Amino acid sequence: FKLFKGDIARSLFAKTTIDGFLFDIEILISAYKKGYKISEFAVDWTCDRDSRLKVNSTFFSTVRELKKIKEGLPKSF
Repeated sequence: FKLFKGDIARSLFAKTTIDGFLFDIEILISAYKKGYKISEFAVDWTCDRDSRLKVNSTFFSTVRELKKIKEGLPKSF
């Protein structure tokens, strides 16, 4: 789960370029680069066996998303 203040969420989500499975990684990296505080907290999670992620059909699009995210990172990241 990710929680954001409204104004920060609008700012971060307005600038996303990934609209696939890994969009949240891009959001977290953007938040980190802007210096926003990122915290972890425990959540009780129940696995949904009806997941929509299918490894065979999403593998290549996920690799493309990772490449796009990596290209946007500074060398020192």
